[in-house]
Amino acid sequence: MTRDAVAALILYAAVLFNFGLAFINANGMAIGRTHVILGELAIVAATFAFCFRYWSPLMRPWLGVIWMLGVIFLLLSLLRQAVDPKYIRDVLLIPIFIMLGIAACRANIVRIMCGLQAIVLAIMIFEAVAPQAFGNVFNIVSYYVNTRDFKQESFWNAGSNLFMSALRPGERFLLPGLGIHRLSSVFLEPVSLGNWCIVITLFTAAFWRDLPNKARLFLVVSNLMVLVGSDGRLATVNCLIMAITPLLARLPRYSYFLYLPGIVCSALILVLALGMEHDGDTFSGRIAYSMNALSSMDLGALLGYDMRLIGKGADSGIVYFILTQSILGVAAIWAALCFFQPATSHRAVALMHGICFYLALNLMVSFSLFSIKTAAPLWFLYGYVRGRTYLEQGQGAHRTSPLEPGRSGIGPTRIPTHLARA
Repeated sequence: MTRDAVAALILYAAVLFNFGLAFINANGMAIGRTHVILGELAIVAATFAFCFRYWSPLMRPWLGVIWMLGVIFLLLSLLRQAVDPKYIRDVLLIPIFIMLGIAACRANIVRIMCGLQAIVLAIMIFEAVAPQAFGNVFNIVSYYVNTRDFKQESFWNAGSNLFMSALRPGERFLLPGLGIHRLSSVFLEPVSLGNWCIVITLFTAAFWRDLPNKARLFLVVSNLMVLVGSDGRLATVNCLIMAITPLLARLPRYSYFLYLPGIVCSALILVLALGMEHDGDTFSGRIAYSMNALSSMDLGALLGYDMRLIGKGADSGIVYFILTQSILGVAAIWAALCFFQPATSHRAVALMHGICFYLALNLMVSFSLFSIKTAAPLWFLYGYVRGRTYLEQGQGAHRTSPLEPGRSGIGPTRIPTHLARA
């Protein structure tokens, strides 16, 4: 297999392996937590092997990030007198898949992303047309009971094999008269399908100038279908903002660094000033819950060694992120993400505005962005853009916008030998 094919295979495995395990669990061998852990470890090991086989100096800062995350994890584990590998696993996915994107920066990114989108769309249509058959084939309830900390009685949708949030009480948010449940496709639950919509919107907006017309049409139409299928409120808001990221690229350099502190501070001030409380499963209610939990954190919680509030992290990504990494760790990770992607091309700046806004808004209500199913393609895109920009500049393409279609971000390009070896 070629270098590009191996990189694509690893990425596809990261997105789809839970889907495959659910099928096995429902149609043969019972799958447990150990199988999921071993699956992730195999994907991570393959990613490391691939990256070191195709080493690039651009990976060096991200090896430093991995070292930093390891040190933070060890120190916090000593302070807590407890070790939970999940906490370091959540953040290690970031540098690992960024490095994979850097190593695969000569691959045909449009073919990779459109291929994934086609699979997601096809399975979603099957789920919409034959929900009973989909539930029987993949038995999502059984899979999550066997592999996660779920219990059978925690699924309120009695008599269904679908994930609990697929049958959210009340009408749909998008097209309430459509008459279908919230769809999950290969992601098994609707929230991750909504996050996938955001990733595709990010890709489409950042690479718009490079995309052939057929790819533009496919991505726009299919993603609208997937967004409606997921019925995601947060995904809808994010996608609307992502669509204008090319315009946000006109803002001052690195201004996207302000998104996370700006959104957190604004939400905190608004909730405290108005005395907002959690009033149910609404966007404003979940923001209020998250900010009230954040305001209750003491110094020990902010520094990551007092974990008494970890139960509130389920519906507050920012609380979970700070508790597991400490406020210092969160700041370091955010700074690395913002400043290790040089603002030297329109594509890179547009992508960073989209990523930073998505992370900031998602952390207000959940920590679903740490799921490998959608984290892997997101950080792969980050690394791909970093590596692609480096190669283009090495060719003398010192521009602030991508090259014409077929030469930038679309497929293999002739590269000087010394750069290809890097």
